[in-house]
Amino acid sequence: MFSVRYWLFWLLILLSNRVFAGDSIWTGTGPLGGGVFQLAFDPTNAQTAYATTRGGVFKTLDAGANWTRASNGIVATTVYPLPLILDHEAPQILYTFDSSLRLYRSNDGGGNWQILSTNLSQDFLFQTMSDVAGETGSLFIGGVSQAATGLPQLFKSDARGKTFVRIGTGLPADARIASITVDSLDPNLVYVGVYGRGAVDQASLFRSVDGGVNFSPQLNLFGALGYQPDVQDLSFIAGTGASATGSLFAVINYNIYHSNNGGTTWTGPHGPASTITAHPSDALKSYVGRADGAFIWLAPNPMPTFLSYNEGFTPNSTYLSIPGDVPIRAAVSRLVAQPGFPASGKSLYATTDGSGVFSRADIATSWSATAGNPAGVGVRALAIHAHPSLNTAAGSSVLFAGHSSFAVSSPGLYRSSDQALSWLPLNNGLRANELRALRIDATTLGGSIANTVIYAGGTSSFENASYGGAGLFRSVDNGSSWLSMDGDLPLDSTLHANIGLVRDLELDPRSCPVPPLIGPCTSGGLRRIYALADGYLVNNAPNFNLTHRLVRSNDFGVTWTRLDALSSGLPPSFSNADISQRITPNTLVIDPNNSNVLYLGTDALYDDFNTGDAIVPADLASGVFKSVNAGANWQHLNANGLPTKLGFANTQLDVGAILIDPTNSNILWVALTDLRSSGFATIFRSADAGLSWTRVDEGINSSVEMRSLSFDPQNPNILYAAAGGYEANPGAIYRGVWSPGTQSIVWLSISIGLPAESAYTVAVDPFNPNVLHAGTDVGVASITRAPDQDNDGISDAVENLAPDVPGGLVGLGDGNGDGVLDSMQRDVGSIGVVIRAPENGAGNAVTTDMINGTGTSACSNGTAQAVDVQVIAPGALGVDGVDGSSDFYRHSPGINSFEVLGCNTAVIRIRYHGASFTSPLWTFRVFAPLIAGDVASIRWYDFSSNATRISADTWQLNLTAGGFGSYRPESDAIHFVGGPACFNPILFRDGLEDNPTVLPSCGD
Repeated sequence: MFSVRYWLFWLLILLSNRVFAGDSIWTGTGPLGGGVFQLAFDPTNAQTAYATTRGGVFKTLDAGANWTRASNGIVATTVYPLPLILDHEAPQILYTFDSSLRLYRSNDGGGNWQILSTNLSQDFLFQTMSDVAGETGSLFIGGVSQAATGLPQLFKSDARGKTFVRIGTGLPADARIASITVDSLDPNLVYVGVYGRGAVDQASLFRSVDGGVNFSPQLNLFGALGYQPDVQDLSFIAGTGASATGSLFAVINYNIYHSNNGGTTWTGPHGPASTITAHPSDALKSYVGRADGAFIWLAPNPMPTFLSYNEGFTPNSTYLSIPGDVPIRAAVSRLVAQPGFPASGKSLYATTDGSGVFSRADIATSWSATAGNPAGVGVRALAIHAHPSLNTAAGSSVLFAGHSSFAVSSPGLYRSSDQALSWLPLNNGLRANELRALRIDATTLGGSIANTVIYAGGTSSFENASYGGAGLFRSVDNGSSWLSMDGDLPLDSTLHANIGLVRDLELDPRSCPVPPLIGPCTSGGLRRIYALADGYLVNNAPNFNLTHRLVRSNDFGVTWTRLDALSSGLPPSFSNADISQRITPNTLVIDPNNSNVLYLGTDALYDDFNTGDAIVPADLASGVFKSVNAGANWQHLNANGLPTKLGFANTQLDVGAILIDPTNSNILWVALTDLRSSGFATIFRSADAGLSWTRVDEGINSSVEMRSLSFDPQNPNILYAAAGGYEANPGAIYRGVWSPGTQSIVWLSISIGLPAESAYTVAVDPFNPNVLHAGTDVGVASITRAPDQDNDGISDAVENLAPDVPGGLVGLGDGNGDGVLDSMQRDVGSIGVVIRAPENGAGNAVTTDMINGTGTSACSNGTAQAVDVQVIAPGALGVDGVDGSSDFYRHSPGINSFEVLGCNTAVIRIRYHGASFTSPLWTFRVFAPLIAGDVASIRWYDFSSNATRISADTWQLNLTAGGFGSYRPESDAIHFVGGPACFNPILFRDGLEDNPTVLPSCGD
């Protein structure tokens, strides 16, 4: 029986963008900026705009000074730069789709989004969309079908995206539609660009003069190029309708083509471009975006002009090219003119790949980063500063976060000095666009904080060779300035050190000048550093080999030695025309008592490019390796119980993390994943320095990706694991407490508030172990754990406020009336939810109680463990539309979410204290995949066949693991999201009768 209770205070913390670590709720805190894909201004209000990032949709009401999340109902984060458009005739109506290609519409300026169930084939993949000028509720969508149709792949909706009609006679059959633009003065004039299909002699660009019904080819480059190229972008200055005058700019094959008569004749190619935006009033002027910055292109013949437009356009002014001393430029995603531009006070905006949003007035001399930013910084590297001067009751006040979503350019490193409330770049001399590892030298924390030594690892920019480097950095002044550590590493063709992406850094804890007899150094500075990387690519035809995947420095990173030679015992990484076999070091731990002893975790990626021959990838050793001589030689720990990938004897599951117990060097923990072939993830433990291993993953969802392990710095028997997932099978952060007496551990999810993709890493505060920070695709999330003795996700203090019920304990705290405090029952949860005045007069508390189940003994005897029990605010999951109607269901009592472990089936009762669901208009709805784990089928569904109202305020649910209503594909875990809903279409039949018939209402 699990009981849950939640108050408005906690809910507001969850929904806020900038708050301290939430009490028992993960709270996003930034850094802000990062990859911003699309930007769309309200044409009637130049201060209002919308942007998309990996975190979804954001909205500004002050031209970018401040942004708020506007993503209620958007299921998946927008991992790819997918379109965002608004209806210019009704700008409160917006459309977007997510990385799983669900189409959404908002009717209230991004306040709430509804998943649209269209009449498009499930084989159709959205690619681009465009508003139809002059027509409210109309839009075009272009894409490609996964099945051959013999038909054009362009559609139009005049029903606000609910239904679509195939149009585009004259477009090449089944060609992928890449770009659509419409004359803002004449909706009949439509231009479409397609992706090229190689040796196909057909046009790349087409024009319609009848609103997209019919198209004719406008530009065929096959004769000039010998193949049909891709269209990357189109931009059009309005002409005079069907006469087809106007200025049309196209980016084709990453070059500019221009027509000054609406596409009848063309000039080009004129120079490299990725995206192009026509000047709003100058038919010969356009703005060009590329990975190396922003440019102006002027079109007059015969001498077109290409001008740099990059003053101030950098995320890091100290990230300089050599030679030239030119700061690295932000990589442009889109260039968007503010309504009214170029008039005084109006600006051109640039969204960037990794660097946030910039703006520039037409008369300005340089770009400037906007005052605020939406959240789009991916974080895989975290470090918490443990200097004694930073110790506060809320934990350390200083954190570092590395921007780890691949970007051509980014600030790289951020620092917070206020418990992750706000973040600022910290990049003086740091030539990195991506960071995967941050390590603080603990032996430098005894003196002035200004002398703290920090190491960082990642990559330098690949866009411009002059910005290159090995991706290894050192700061001796607490991050105020940085030096590259490239000594003796191999040089690529640009004469820059290059060992690929640096995945991990580890400092030898006993490499100070005078180490103690036992244990790690406490002062003096650590000299020895290990770096793990993808490797340096060597062309030894017919093979391409990767070397320097593991290197070591004995002199603070001044010089490096390779440790992955074939003679070392580590298998090679290579590829050729037939096969690819990559064994990549992922993680390293060092014995704190004997630093000659190392444990290395690797992952293995095999590809057979020619499955028809007898050559297949070898069964290479991978997984966990051990060295007893500081990395000079390695032994594969294979015959010891660690699982191998399907079909292999030596290739173990990929290692996401390794831990070594700081109090007992024989105890190791390893997190393993192989979702690609074997389809599961797990955790193993060794008590004999890796000679044998035991599986210890009770409570872990085997279908998620294990990424990180961390100890509680004050108690190595308490561990945390970070795992990644996706919207139909959410990832999690797990907490486990090892019991020495029973030699067992149970992992319990503590994931309320985390994004579905969840976390890459988790860090525990050294001063307050109840404070945790996690790196996610959309920044740092933080939590302050409150006492929760039944581990259901609701603090004891909150759960003990459950209301009195007949037969229960006298006083509060027994929401299900069984005579036991809910806070002591891991299968009972009571949540008090005050969200808004309910339509049906519902009370403030919800109790969720497991009646019985099948599965483990705990499940069947009524003590099953529930985790992450919560009530989600109405609207947080978007609009629950009524099929065949423009109306929607109301979820005024809130939406229940919980997970039950170890159960194949479960019977759950949910009581909404003080509510009345006696009206026939009430039903029960779930927000879930139709098939467990299936990303394409997530939406609202009727669940009344599995839900029965057993009293005025109580529903009983019948749930099955892996079945409808559960997210998890596992057979022993049930992840549920749903709640009561009411649809009240009318109060009176028509309002015109002499004696109108009164219909039931939600409150009756």
